[in-house]
Amino acid sequence: VAIPSQLYHPFSETVCLQLSRKQAAPIHVTVTLQSKAGNATLITQTISQLVFFHCTSFQVPPPVGQPEEVAFIEITALGADSEVQKKQKVLIKHAEKKTLIQTDKPVYKPGQIVKLRIVTLDQNFIASNETDPKRNRIAQWLNVTPVGGIVDLSFPLAAEAPVGEYTIKMPDRTHTFSVEEYVLTKFSVSIQMPQVVTILEETFHLHICGMYTYGKPVQGSVKAVVCRKHIQYKRKSPKAKRSICKDYTGKTNEDGCFTTEVHVKTYHQKRTDNYDFNLEVVAALKESGTGVEFNTTENCKVTFGITTLQFWGTSYYYQQGAPYYGNLELRSGNGTHLKNKKVILTVSYGSRKQTKTYFTDDTGMASFILETSAWNNSEVRLQAKTQPEEFSSQNARVSYGTASLTLRAFYSSSRSSVRIQPVQAVLPCGDVQQVTVNYHLLATELGDGAARAEFYHLVSAGQHRQRGQYSGTFKISLPIDIISPMAMLFVYTTFPEGQVAADSFSLKVSKCFRNHVKLGFSDTVALPGSAVHLHLQAAPRSLCSIRAVDQSVLLLRPEAELSRANVSLRLSPADIGKMPFEYLITVTGGVTTQGGLYVGRWGQRQTPDIPLPPLKSAFFSSPSFPQNSGLTFLTSLKIKSPIECRTQTTFYDYMYYAVEHAESEHIELGSKAGPVRAWFPETFIWSLVPINDSGSAELSVTVPDSITDWSAMTFCTSETHGLGISETTSLRSFKPFFVEPILPYSIFRGESFPLTVKVFNYLKQCMVLQLSLMNSSDFEFVHANVRFTVCLCPDSAKTFFWDVKATKLGKVNFTVTAEVIDQKDVCTESTAVVPESGGKDTVVKHLLVKVKGLLEEKTHTSLLCPKGTSASETITFTLPENMVLGTERAHISFLGDILGTALDNIDELLQMSSGCGEQNMVHFAPNVFITRYLQETGQLTPEIKQKAIGYLESGYQRQLLYKHADGSYSAFGEGSEPGNTWLTALVLKTFSQAQDFIHIDEQNIKDAASALIKSQTPSGCFKSVGKLFNNGLMGAVEEGLGLSSAIITALIHAGTPRSDPAVQKALKCITDLVNADSSSSNLYSLALAANAFAVAGDKALKQKILKRLDKAAIRSDAQIFWSQQSKQEEDSLHWYRAPSVDVELTSSILMAHISKSSLSSDEIRKASQIVSWLIKQQNPYGGFASTQDTVVALEALALYATKTFSKDGPDLQVSLSSEGFSKNIRVDNTNRLLLQTVELPAIPRDYTVHVQGHGCLFLQVI
Repeated sequence: VAIPSQLYHPFSETVCLQLSRKQAAPIHVTVTLQSKAGNATLITQTISQLVFFHCTSFQVPPPVGQPEEVAFIEITALGADSEVQKKQKVLIKHAEKKTLIQTDKPVYKPGQIVKLRIVTLDQNFIASNETDPKRNRIAQWLNVTPVGGIVDLSFPLAAEAPVGEYTIKMPDRTHTFSVEEYVLTKFSVSIQMPQVVTILEETFHLHICGMYTYGKPVQGSVKAVVCRKHIQYKRKSPKAKRSICKDYTGKTNEDGCFTTEVHVKTYHQKRTDNYDFNLEVVAALKESGTGVEFNTTENCKVTFGITTLQFWGTSYYYQQGAPYYGNLELRSGNGTHLKNKKVILTVSYGSRKQTKTYFTDDTGMASFILETSAWNNSEVRLQAKTQPEEFSSQNARVSYGTASLTLRAFYSSSRSSVRIQPVQAVLPCGDVQQVTVNYHLLATELGDGAARAEFYHLVSAGQHRQRGQYSGTFKISLPIDIISPMAMLFVYTTFPEGQVAADSFSLKVSKCFRNHVKLGFSDTVALPGSAVHLHLQAAPRSLCSIRAVDQSVLLLRPEAELSRANVSLRLSPADIGKMPFEYLITVTGGVTTQGGLYVGRWGQRQTPDIPLPPLKSAFFSSPSFPQNSGLTFLTSLKIKSPIECRTQTTFYDYMYYAVEHAESEHIELGSKAGPVRAWFPETFIWSLVPINDSGSAELSVTVPDSITDWSAMTFCTSETHGLGISETTSLRSFKPFFVEPILPYSIFRGESFPLTVKVFNYLKQCMVLQLSLMNSSDFEFVHANVRFTVCLCPDSAKTFFWDVKATKLGKVNFTVTAEVIDQKDVCTESTAVVPESGGKDTVVKHLLVKVKGLLEEKTHTSLLCPKGTSASETITFTLPENMVLGTERAHISFLGDILGTALDNIDELLQMSSGCGEQNMVHFAPNVFITRYLQETGQLTPEIKQKAIGYLESGYQRQLLYKHADGSYSAFGEGSEPGNTWLTALVLKTFSQAQDFIHIDEQNIKDAASALIKSQTPSGCFKSVGKLFNNGLMGAVEEGLGLSSAIITALIHAGTPRSDPAVQKALKCITDLVNADSSSSNLYSLALAANAFAVAGDKALKQKILKRLDKAAIRSDAQIFWSQQSKQEEDSLHWYRAPSVDVELTSSILMAHISKSSLSSDEIRKASQIVSWLIKQQNPYGGFASTQDTVVALEALALYATKTFSKDGPDLQVSLSSEGFSKNIRVDNTNRLLLQTVELPAIPRDYTVHVQGHGCLFLQVI
């Protein structure tokens, strides 16, 4: 009985039974699989034939208890007077999941969106994580449900995302992408030269070519440096050899190539130096006009080995008496097969030597058959050579190919042999491969009447009898449709006395997918902005993931491409979805009437991308060791382990994958089809497309404006046909005449730079062009804005530049137009023409402009609530004296919600630079409060949630940059000051609150809590560690009431129980401090203590503190606030900003007042007076003066807004007026969160806001 050694649930497998005997009495045979799931009868049959061969399939039961289970296969044979019973172990396993991860691109810029798709070739999907270069987990998805087998995910990178490698992790797969600040390269450089040259060759040709991504040659200058690098083994070697280098320079020809000859002799200078060496070629191509340079590196081996010789398809073992088959492969030093060459083989055993001569055939192969009868089970040495070593005329010591192999004898009870002829080629998909089997059978072993053995139709060559032997060949036809890159062929025959002759061979197979996927564009070349169709063919009802990306992106990381070639699916026989497999192909008949023959597809655990050695593995051809074919046998045949064997190298079973990616700009199909080119995505298509019942689909797309090749591929999944991957196809987006601005990644505002523009003409005639750069208020010209007029002839390009200086921050657009004009006398050498169409190209490209210098912004904020009548306010502007002339500007914004500004500007809440680790908390913490407020008031639309959560994820990633090894946080992270206690408490509290909305690694929370508890003193209070850069907070950071209260609040928020000894001690400490100092002037510490008692549930102590605080309140203009300072410094009533600590103090008291389940009308009135003061302290982005006060104030405002939210919302008519200017605005429930902004035409000037209706208007002047 033969059965696979490993059985995979939930698939079906095949079991085969063969019976050979001398008497034809009936016998009943039962084959049973015994597992914890129960006994399953696989075969039960009464047999009366002499020879019986039968295969059947069965369903594999699930393994019980563990991921795998050891089960038993048992055969029972009952005859009239005898019973045979045998048992053998098999392993039942769950089919392993195989996963592919594809990102839309291999490389991203900070701030872009990473899009990824995951296909798991099994229906159970497990969580996936992402980590950044510091190993911080920045995104996580749990319990994801695939659609059609594909999971589609995305997440935003922070605008300050650190550059480096990022990792996507799954339990069985990781995938990396990089984040870089890059400018796409529009051309590639290639080096063409032989990979190997021999020392006898004097020169070789070196070709260096440049090609644009749209397929046209690059004109420019080439510099190639060819070096022989000397390896220095000792650090301080007195005789360190220098590398030998030579430069080659020149210009590319009309094909974009530069060709030169390299003299090998230059690099080989000493007669004694006879080791192979490498030549490294580094080639750089600098584009004419622009100076853009791109380089590449290749290596060439210089060898003293003129020829190489190796044994191929030979075994390490021989069977005494059976012929030994082998091959010798002869190649030249550079790898070409050498035909018709003499090969000398010496066979040594005992004290004897035999020498034989063979000639190679057209494939460089010399086949040999050796007679083993005289070898007497001794060790045999085979030595092969091509010709004796000799000194060449150049005095270089060269060598010619030699090979040697040591053979050991195998024990076998049979003297007959079966041998599969090795198949050298990788078998192509869909083909039928003919495999030849040689046999050599002894008549004495075949038994009575065997001379009349019938040979079936598989025997394609005749047999001949010679001294009691049968020898011959037959062919087996194998259909190649296996997804595994390895297949095992096993052939055996049995003899009446129980002997066996067998052989097995691993076939290398192309990666074949049952799901045949084809992808193609309706056109191979298309104009930018035109419509094209993408045609897709796959198995009916497949789901296909299509990706098309700019070829320039793939030049950055070409190895990341997902394709058939580099997705090596190393699979056990049933891993791909529910893909049907014939695990055993049964071929009727055999070598003799007793013979059976089948193919089992269970490869050795070989790594697919490690080339197999030319020799079959030690066990493969052993005549008496069929177990190694991946099958388990129960048999009465004479099989035992070999006398001598080597331990075989174990390779891990793994699936090598390489994946490919793309860009983050949303594709709006059909947009930007006009003459202006402004849409330059890096990812063109990132779509999931279902296939219809007829096996096809079509996608209509608009070609982007980039002049480039778009590289497209798709993978598809199907329940019936499994995975399929298409070949890569491309679409060239091209115009015969176009303009290409060359911009850096970013510049500083006020910095001048040359805006370089290159114009290409691939039309057949010369043209007169006018080139212009559109004026803009966002940049200025260093010199005058000039229009260039020039003659441009076929297949040429010209470069122009303007010196410009950016005046605006952020993304600045540059609009360049090249237009063909009708002007005489410009083209002197030939007549200029004006094409009927396509004679104009306008390109809009943006450049990132960063800040250099100080931007000063002042804000006036107000809350106008007309109670049934009207309310108004007049705003007056004053300008600072040291202002740069012409840079002043102002606008006024209106909202129906006090948190709207903060929500709209979560990404830039803070302008003051008060330390990165502190400052970042402002990007992070308010999201939590605002998102919770919107959620609790039913205003959280998917768009707003996506924005807030996107910033929350970015903030979390950024904050982890400032984490120390002990779990604490500081302004500048590890390696600066020690972690700061105050900041760590803030991070702990915020991370804990953020868990409701995004994944926060629990370990980060535990680490921060642990770091805080370590700073607790024996009294229960906490000591201050590390530096805080915000001076406004220094009064509160004393090791006393304030700090300890803040830490208790954070620990309780993080889930530390009140019964925890650290919390108990700390609460006792702050209670003692409050009671001891009844006249405390530190109001801020008291406010924090009130909040600590609120979260700890101690209402009595909270109320006691609030009464003390009320006595210190300052009341002014229907506003209430608290201040640590005795006197306020005011520059102007409108633009006054309270100190940071006062904002935080007032916010903390507001929170303590309203942190209860319900509020009375008096409490709401008092709270609104506090809010009225707080609102006036906001900066343009909805934040406040510093880190801590922004976080605390927004938390208090969000809590207040939640408590006072009205479902009816505001209904207000607003008018804004000034001298010669007026504007009317409506604010109601439909647009309460819409930030309506009006640019003010002139400042300084007075503007009046008049409001009517009901509700409150939040206004902000910046």
